[in-house]
Amino acid sequence: MDRRTFDAVDQWSSGGHRLATATVVETWKSSPRKAGAVMLVREDGHVWGSVSGGCVETSVVQAALGCLETGRHALLEYGPASADAVWDVGLSCGGGIRVLVAPCPAQSSTRSEWDVWAQAREWTASRTPYVWTTDVSGQEPVHTVRLLDGSESSLTTHWDEAVQVFVDVRRPAERLIIVGGAHIAVPLVSFARTLGFETVVVEPRATFAVSSRFDVPPDAIETDWPDVAVGNLRPDASTYAVAVTHDPKIDDPALIALLRSEAAYIGVLGGRTTHAERLERLRSAGFGDVDLARLKGPVGLQIGAETPEEIALSIMAEIVQVRRG
Repeated sequence: MDRRTFDAVDQWSSGGHRLATATVVETWKSSPRKAGAVMLVREDGHVWGSVSGGCVETSVVQAALGCLETGRHALLEYGPASADAVWDVGLSCGGGIRVLVAPCPAQSSTRSEWDVWAQAREWTASRTPYVWTTDVSGQEPVHTVRLLDGSESSLTTHWDEAVQVFVDVRRPAERLIIVGGAHIAVPLVSFARTLGFETVVVEPRATFAVSSRFDVPPDAIETDWPDVAVGNLRPDASTYAVAVTHDPKIDDPALIALLRSEAAYIGVLGGRTTHAERLERLRSAGFGDVDLARLKGPVGLQIGAETPEEIALSIMAEIVQVRRG
C-alpha cells in the first residue's frame, strides 16, 4: 500500500465515509496485478485503486459492500473467464487471483488495529521497509507490522494457505525526483504518476515552484537549494532522477548529490556538447569515469522527440527500460 492509498483513506475517513479494503493476496499464471495490490471501496460504491485492471472489479465492489454491512471479511477467488459466457466474472489474461475483502483497519474500533495502521502509515511516509501481516484464520482479520530486517532482503509478499496468513512485504515506492519545474517537468510529472511513481520536484526558483502550474500536481515540491533538497530526500535504490533545468548552477549541485547516492537512474537534459561540458565540471568535482557512466545523457530514448510532451515521453520510456532491467 503506497502513500497515496493512505492519503485516500485519510481523506475519505475524515469525510465520514465507511471503507473496505480489497487486497490481492495471491496470484497464479498471468495476472493483471501483483500480490499486495489494494483497492478501497466506500459505502457509496466509490473506489480507489484496482485489483485486476477492470476484469473483476464489479464483483469485488459488491463483495466489499457486503463486508461493510456484515463487518465480516471474505476471500474471493477468480480464474479465467469462460470464452462461451460473455457475462462470466473472470480474468481474460488466463491467470487467477485471490482477493481478501475486509473492513478497513484504519476504522477499527480496537486500539491495537488502529495502532498497526498508524505505524504502517508512518513507515510508508518515511520510506522505511516493513512487513504487514494479516491473519484471517479467526472470525476477524488480525493485522501486525514489523520492520523488515536487513537480513530478510529476499523476503517476498506471499499468501500462506495452510495458516490463512497474508504476508505483505512493503518496500519504498518507486520515486522520480525531477530537478527543475519548468516546461518539461509538467508532462513528466503527469506521465510518471500515471506509471505509478511518487513524484518530487526540486525547484529553488519561486516562479516554477508552484503546484498550480502542473496539470497533475507532484506529490511534493522541494524549494531548498538542490544539493540540500536531494540530500534530505535520501535517494535510494528505488529512486529515479532527472535534471531538466539546463542551468549548471542548479543541475550540478543536484547531480553531485545524486552521484553520491544509490539512485537507480540519473538522467540529464541537454545535447552532446552540453553534456560533455557537464562531464568535465563533474570530473573537476572529483568524479571518475565509473561515476559519470551512471549519467544518462542526452536523456531519454532516441525517438526524435521535439515537444516537451515528447521529450517527457522519451525520458519515461528510458526510465521504464531501466526499471524493467
